[in-house]
Amino acid sequence: MTLKRKKADGRDWVRGSPHSQITLIEYGDFECPFCGEAYGELKEVEAAAGDRVAFVFRHFPLSQMHPHAQLAAEAAEAAGAQGRFWEMHDMLFENQEQLDGAALLTYAGASSSTCVASRRTCRPTGTGRRFAPTSWMGCAAA
Repeated sequence: MTLKRKKADGRDWVRGSPHSQITLIEYGDFECPFCGEAYGELKEVEAAAGDRVAFVFRHFPLSQMHPHAQLAAEAAEAAGAQGRFWEMHDMLFENQEQLDGAALLTYAGASSSTCVASRRTCRPTGTGRRFAPTSWMGCAAA
């Protein structure tokens, strides 16, 4: 069996050095309790490893199980369009129990994400960040 290495590209959210020897790619859902547990562990790895490890986040909202996952992912993308993806990423995982629309608007205000706070939404545009498995998202006016 041959394993092909999946590399991060310009559509991915990457935290850490792009030249690191180790890249961890997470397919995550902001409402998933297991992803929430992994978030804490990955923060510890990040603190210990520094620039030796790069972290990549790819959205994998399990909407049938987690009704707020897709909207949370879109809020993260909207924040990312303003250079605040990782701030929103952390806020969403740290407040995983509160991901309804009102809460997301509150987090957007806390992270200064005017795209979300002004009720702009992210929707498929054919370009933008990677959503697994099949859709692509970019920020667009509602």
